[in-house]
Amino acid sequence: MYKGHIDAVRRQVTRLNDVRSNASSWQKTTIDRIAPLLQELASDAEALINRINQNPKRLNNGEYKDYIKVNTDLAAELVALVGNFVDYGRTREQLEHLTNKLDLPSGGSDR
Repeated sequence: MYKGHIDAVRRQVTRLNDVRSNASSWQKTTIDRIAPLLQELASDAEALINRINQNPKRLNNGEYKDYIKVNTDLAAELVALVGNFVDYGRTREQLEHLTNKLDLPSGGSDR
């Protein structure tokens, strides 16, 4: 089950990198910041699963708990980052809509 989620994250990183060349500059920045975190999260989760599979009796060991805490913190950081970029994208769209509606000159050509 978790392996499927890890594979899905890696596929998403590939898709992000594939569309990067057609993205605006702010979207490229978004991809550049998010893709490495997604990759790190997937790699860390896979490593944790492998360690648990190799040593299932040590599951309650503090080392595992620390590892899970670090991954949880990384996931929370990623969620916040993605949320901020989504908010930014929506705000840009609203600004562009109002700019067009008011027939104002645009602030630049950053798609």
